[in-house]
Amino acid sequence: MSAPIDEAGRPLLRPGWQVARFDDQHLQVGLDAPARVVLTDSPDVRRLLSLLADPDAAWEPPSSLLAMRALDGLHRAGLLVRLPASALETRLAAVHGVSAPGRVAARRLARVSVDAPADVSETLAAMLRSEGVRPVTNAASVVLVLARGAVRRGRLDDLLQGGRPHLVVSGLPTGWEVGPFVSPGQTACVRCVDAARAERDPRRAVVADQLARSSAPVPVSPTLQTAALALAVREIVSYVDGDVPTTWSTSLLLGPSGAPEVRRWPRHPLCGCAWDVVLAEEPEARG
Repeated sequence: MSAPIDEAGRPLLRPGWQVARFDDQHLQVGLDAPARVVLTDSPDVRRLLSLLADPDAAWEPPSSLLAMRALDGLHRAGLLVRLPASALETRLAAVHGVSAPGRVAARRLARVSVDAPADVSETLAAMLRSEGVRPVTNAASVVLVLARGAVRRGRLDDLLQGGRPHLVVSGLPTGWEVGPFVSPGQTACVRCVDAARAERDPRRAVVADQLARSSAPVPVSPTLQTAALALAVREIVSYVDGDVPTTWSTSLLLGPSGAPEVRRWPRHPLCGCAWDVVLAEEPEARG
């Protein structure tokens, strides 16, 4: 299998990954499997590793069998990338390896909007820009909706009806709820969550709607708010990159202590967004 190279035929060791001594006859690149490889130590292999670690060095393909095997082993372990074209690509290459250029391109083309109070909206926008995503104010393909307190369901209905993916974030007195990430027709929506919670508390949605309409301030921990905003941006960027967000049909509850609580939500048969599932199951029930 050939190593990934850029147009000039130049592979590079994954940024941030270093060479260490494994024993007196071997070197190791990477720490934990699968992104780890043990190489036979030799002058040719050390020279190869030196070239791969220096983007300014003139590239020379390996000529010895040991060095060629080392290059192939590095490639198989996902430790080689093309020469990054930007600081963002360098950072993404360290984390994601060869998929970094595609992620940079996806983020450049993404149309993400933020629907949040003014004092946090710019913070969220700045976080998105730091990840290579420029927020837009119209024609968004994915929306981050945030409220201190419960999110008013009317803010989400147009997104759901328009088939527009969105992430819901709520700041509550007891902590922050990040999620669910809603992909209409694929995941649970917020009204599915309401229906599931109504099985234990039938009047909860009525009360939550009143609280969402209230203008009373909701005190929140600034530390938890920062954590929630960062997590929300990570979830949006994950979706833009083509990954499945952790909050896909899931809520993460960030409280003042302990690990985040994870709650998974199925599409609810009493919610209108899940009627396609109900109708698809009806013939089977009749049969």
